[in-house]
Amino acid sequence: MLPPQLMKQYEVSNAQLVISWTIAQSGITFALCGARTPEQAVENAKAGQVMLDNEDIVKYK
Repeated sequence: MLPPQLMKQYEVSNAQLVISWTIAQSGITFALCGARTPEQAVENAKAGQVMLDNEDIVKYK
């Protein structure tokens, strides 16, 4: 589980943090994410713009 303080650090929602961390993993080219509303789809798409520090990617692997 990714720590909640990372959401504050990167100013993102939990969903955005998880999606951005997932697509930052070696060998992952995309993440298939579900959305129940158009608003959730927009929020999920914003995760593609989040640039996590390499230290955080490795630390929470």
